[in-house]
Amino acid sequence: MPRWRAARRALAAFGLGMAAGLAVSYRSSVTASRRPAVPQPRAGGEAAFTLDRVQHMAGFATWEYDPKTGKVSYSRQLSAMIGVDGIPGNLATVGAYVHRDDAARVRAARDDLVVHHKPFTIEFRLVCPDGRVLDVISSGEAVRDTSGRLERLWGTIHDVSEQRAAERAARDSARHAEEARADLEVEHQALQMFQRAMLPADLPRLGGVDLSAVYLPMAERIDIGGDWYDAFLLPDGRLALAVGDVTGHDLRAATVMGQVRNAVRAYATECPDPGTVLGRVNRLLARLPDLDLVTMIYGVYDPVRYELVWSNAGHPPPLLRRGGTVTTLTVEGGLLLGVVPSDEPYPEHRLRLGPEHSVLWYTDGIVDQRSVDPDEALERLCQAYARAGGGAGELLGTVSVEMLAEGQREDDVCLLVLRRAAQDVGGRPSDAQPSDAQPAGAQPSDAQPVGAQSATPARDAGIVPVDDEADAAAAARS
Repeated sequence: MPRWRAARRALAAFGLGMAAGLAVSYRSSVTASRRPAVPQPRAGGEAAFTLDRVQHMAGFATWEYDPKTGKVSYSRQLSAMIGVDGIPGNLATVGAYVHRDDAARVRAARDDLVVHHKPFTIEFRLVCPDGRVLDVISSGEAVRDTSGRLERLWGTIHDVSEQRAAERAARDSARHAEEARADLEVEHQALQMFQRAMLPADLPRLGGVDLSAVYLPMAERIDIGGDWYDAFLLPDGRLALAVGDVTGHDLRAATVMGQVRNAVRAYATECPDPGTVLGRVNRLLARLPDLDLVTMIYGVYDPVRYELVWSNAGHPPPLLRRGGTVTTLTVEGGLLLGVVPSDEPYPEHRLRLGPEHSVLWYTDGIVDQRSVDPDEALERLCQAYARAGGGAGELLGTVSVEMLAEGQREDDVCLLVLRRAAQDVGGRPSDAQPSDAQPAGAQPSDAQPVGAQSATPARDAGIVPVDDEADAAAAARS
């Protein structure tokens, strides 16, 4: 077989074409530090010089063994590759540079070729005099003349050190990434356990009250959010409710969430007034060393008076549902918790729930979507809430399905529904008016109805700022 044809076949077999050699040879600065100097023209003509250049750029060398003379000739690139001036012409020469752990395999392949003319392709390591260790692939075969007689043995040695280094680096990176992913998963599970521990295991059961809440984490995210809700009974028999959102999605947010939840419970036991509780929580957060911002609605529901009193600290407005009508309760609120170091009470607002009326509290994850205008998202939420029916659990289910379908959720979401049941705490019809109940609709408010069937006029929303109760009662009597 002509030499050029054997060379081309070897190059094709191992991907050592000119383009591949260039891509391998100049990929990194490591190559420049190891590659020998570019060959210069020498005796032997332009063809020999071109062959040297090709071998230099592709990172391979050739060798030939003449069985008649027993001599071995190596291309100049092998000397340059190993870093020596020249290599004596015998088969044992290159073997002196073979890594001792690979020597037996290399000798076996060489002997099979010399004795049995069996072709080989083998990967091994060469240890250079300067201490470098090269990963090489060597191939050898017998070349016969047209009559089938052995003419010579011929082969290549290809430096694949860069490829192997890149492969090892990729494997190491993949292993490290997998280890990091496993560590993150363990941390995520721990954070989820911590967050679940911060949410009530069971909601309070109270006559005349239908209560339901849900926390929906964003499954694609490895960390956790600061969304939370809480509901607990006060010593006087009233029901305390809270929904909040801590900025951030990390362990810090989860820790602050736990601090806020515990603080709300502690402060509510001492004085359950919503404005006072939020004021004290605000002072607590403002004194922490790091700036932690929290939005929250906290309220107290009286199942005897059917009365909900609440305060809002920078949180999305609650929604009031009466029959098929939903109103956005955009009343005066206060700053986010943790902004100003003050325990000044937050504004309080009072609302009397009629039979089967309900209030929805939520976190902003249900309306904050990159592809949807916030006002449009709030209107969709109102419409979904208006179309829903049944008890508090069914209301939540309908809202969740309509608002969070088709992968629309881009953040964690908390939802809480408080619904006045059809029967009051004494078993009477829920439209029975207790003698000391606050008159509903006594004071106009700035609650804004949002497109949900027939919108409720703001003056009929029944929201009364607590500071204006005397004026409200007078207005009702008139």
